[in-house]
Amino acid sequence: MRLIEYYRGLPLNLTTRLPPKEVARRINDTLPSPFRPFATGIVGRARGGRLKLFYRSGLFGYNGMPILAGPIELHPRGTLLRLLYRGRLSTRLAFPLAFLAVGLAAIPFIVLGGGQGGPDFGPWLAVPLAAVLVVVMALPISIHAFAIRNAEALLAAMAGFLRTALDARDAPGPAA
Repeated sequence: MRLIEYYRGLPLNLTTRLPPKEVARRINDTLPSPFRPFATGIVGRARGGRLKLFYRSGLFGYNGMPILAGPIELHPRGTLLRLLYRGRLSTRLAFPLAFLAVGLAAIPFIVLGGGQGGPDFGPWLAVPLAAVLVVVMALPISIHAFAIRNAEALLAAMAGFLRTALDARDAPGPAA
């Protein structure tokens, strides 16, 4: 999964002949609850007309993996699931906010490097500062990209689970 897909999401639209309440019941009866801390594998819940599935590798596993979520809608022939597989909101906001914080933290050093009333640091401060900023910004993104490298395989596993448990088929349509 590319990082742009992590933010935009990958759509998955499914239809089933089951009514929405039966869809929710089957998912809740089959999958472990997300509130069970030691549950691993595909974990999720259908509640309030919405479905939310994610993969948990363990209690201390990487929590930045994408989630599959969307509405469970009544359809003329059963139920329509308009799901989107993308990163959690907290993780999607964390990277831009971290970059903003690093950029704001660099402002005093940039101002000092301008030589206002003191020695002229010029490029002697700017070049190392730029190198540090690049590393500080690139390292978390690289670690995250490495950690989510199998995300599409997990999406295939979740889609396979839904197709089997709900006897669902792919449906055309817009993303959630």
